Amino acid sequence: MKRIKALIACGVLLSMLVGCAPVGVNTVPVAPENAEGSAEEAAVTGSEAETSAEPQKLTMGIWGIESVVKAHEIACEGIHEAIPEISEMELIVYPTADEFFATLPTQIASGTAPDIVKCDYTYMYEYIDKGYFIPLDESVLDLSPYTKEGVDVFRVDGQLYGIPINAQPFCICINLDLWHEAGLTDIPETYEDYLAAGEKFAELGKPLWIFENGIVYINSVLQSFGGSWNRGENITNDTNVEAFDALIDLFRKGYAVTPESLGVADASTAFTQGQAPLITAGPWYNSVVAAGAPDMNYALIKWPAKSEETRGFMPTIDGYFIVNGADPALCSKALNHVDRKEFQEAFYNGVGAMMSNLEVREFYFDKYPAAENLKDAMQYIQDPMFPAEASEFAGIVTTELGKAINDPSSTITGKDFLENVDKQFNN
Repeated sequence: MKRIKALIACGVLLSMLVGCAPVGVNTVPVAPENAEGSAEEAAVTGSEAETSAEPQKLTMGIWGIESVVKAHEIACEGIHEAIPEISEMELIVYPTADEFFATLPTQIASGTAPDIVKCDYTYMYEYIDKGYFIPLDESVLDLSPYTKEGVDVFRVDGQLYGIPINAQPFCICINLDLWHEAGLTDIPETYEDYLAAGEKFAELGKPLWIFENGIVYINSVLQSFGGSWNRGENITNDTNVEAFDALIDLFRKGYAVTPESLGVADASTAFTQGQAPLITAGPWYNSVVAAGAPDMNYALIKWPAKSEETRGFMPTIDGYFIVNGADPALCSKALNHVDRKEFQEAFYNGVGAMMSNLEVREFYFDKYPAAENLKDAMQYIQDPMFPAEASEFAGIVTTELGKAINDPSSTITGKDFLENVDKQFNN
């Protein structure tokens, strides 16, 4: 059975790195006791040595929409003035997230990867386990702008591997115009509410929920019933079965649909065109609606739950990570500059995301009142408990769920689905 490997290799690597002077970090020489000249002369000598060292260029790999790229251009500005040891921060933009995840391991192996990357923490465990990411140097990091909870998401075995860019929950975006036209008023909170609303919209010839078959949304269903992937072990337990029986039932009734079944590849387009009142989403849907349906009356609401006692869902938190082979001290210094308030404001204004910087976050709900329902959402965030082989596991889960929800004649149950995943992943 596949299990999470011990992170001994990363620890050894860190020990080796911090045991020698980091590349690009200058030290002031100390004059020997019998040296001629005053202390003032020695200080001048040290200063000259400090300024004569060659500054080091760093690179950062990201992907994202135009506003994300523009925010990162701001992030890289002025880094030499702020940190003289760094000559510049070159931005490397991958075309898509898929391209990033497909390319990064090969680049690391060949020594051509960026020094720092923006990465969804969903895959953090796998990349740490494989030695792709190394711990940050907390001695030079300023963590004061963030909540302890936001930072601790990136701790593994007591070591910090990333710092948060945004800190927000996956959620549901609701088209209130369609909702009210159907005679519904209350915001849905439980799966029972979804079943009742699904029946209402079925009478109107519309599906209720556009559900993207992605691991983050699938996992939010699981957590909303109190379930867990348990690092890949005991995934066929009764709680998990109940969660996926409920999801599959929504599809069998026609209340939930994939964007592909609506004839579109882009779920957000189907939603902004009014094909259903609900969609799997995140706070970035503020910008999606603004671009695609600026007149829509909408809200961002918490993920449905079996009950208030089981409420929990997946966080959507991007972080900055240092790639194996880079200088942890110098890169950590760089992150203080990159993830500063000016960058976070640009990201927040362009994307509509809930940022990790407490000062920027304070104004979020004033600017985006449609997200009012999410004010207390972060307290329900839970560790998804993915196996270390997260990308492999995600591929199996989405493929197997697709067999259950895409074929109208399928009789696959929640238990069948989980047993199929378990068989493929653990055997």
